[in-house]
Amino acid sequence: MRIKNLTSGGIITNYSCLSQCAHCLYNSSPFREKDFMTIEMEIKVFRKIKDLGCNYVHIGGGEPFLNPESLYRVLKVAKKEGISVEYVETNASWFRGVDRDYDILKGLKDTGVDTILISISPFHNEYIPLERVRELIIACDHVGIRILPWIIEFYYEIEKLGYGKHSLQDFEKFYGRDYIMKLPERYWIKMLGRAGITFKRYMKSFSVNQILEKSGPCIELLNTTHFHIDLYGNYIPGLCAGIGLDFNDIDYGFYRNKYPLVNILLEEGVRGLYRTATTEYNYKAKNEYLDKCDLCQDIRRFFARNNYFLSELKPVKFYEEIERYEKLMEAK
Repeated sequence: MRIKNLTSGGIITNYSCLSQCAHCLYNSSPFREKDFMTIEMEIKVFRKIKDLGCNYVHIGGGEPFLNPESLYRVLKVAKKEGISVEYVETNASWFRGVDRDYDILKGLKDTGVDTILISISPFHNEYIPLERVRELIIACDHVGIRILPWIIEFYYEIEKLGYGKHSLQDFEKFYGRDYIMKLPERYWIKMLGRAGITFKRYMKSFSVNQILEKSGPCIELLNTTHFHIDLYGNYIPGLCAGIGLDFNDIDYGFYRNKYPLVNILLEEGVRGLYRTATTEYNYKAKNEYLDKCDLCQDIRRFFARNNYFLSELKPVKFYEEIERYEKLMEAK
């Protein structure tokens, strides 16, 4: 597996977040490590992606605004290295409407970045009152920062329930069970991260054999139109969270001798990963899964739990967070 060029992607500056949204692909939460991308890593990453033809990125987390000074530094380094930042992602959890928050927005604009993507969904609304989102939108307009409300339709749907916080059960009660079941297709949700745990009670499951019969090579690993690189220098191919490859090897090649797991997925898909796990590592699957991504993540959880393939399963906190969250949901 070799990547010859990169088109567009995101830089994950941190995994820490004030929320622990039920759909989060990267398992961000208040319990994740508080690390932030270092200036040394920023320079190396921006130079690498520039060499591979990528001239613009978005910045996300976690919640980047939890460490505004470090966020500003990332944006300045990107500009210095010739990388344009399209927008910075936020969920508005940090915004309280005080003078310091307005100063943070002004500081962002001073770096030359004038656009914020605000994540809005029923998942975010479980932790973040809509009033806070509305106040951030007003503040951005006051400061002169453009906003990309992602997704604006959800804003109006949440508004009908009120400007506070609401659980998924509240949305289900108000809009019906189908509303929750249709969220993945509306919000581009893959059954990775916390989503597989969340949607098990809403979506149809399939046997392992049914999933394997339809499984082909995971060519999405080669997609460079929406790649991510995190603060540790992990290249996350496609949207396959929990797989982290050394970004220094992007153009050199992710060869089988160093990256056996990702090559199995690329060549055979989850069928090959399942065969390897069961025949060589004594993996025992559950009865049913939502789809191939749900099965793949369960196999990778097993590997990470038993310290297999750790050079590819990064960061390991991703898998530890799944274990914690699953226990939390079981206790409810």
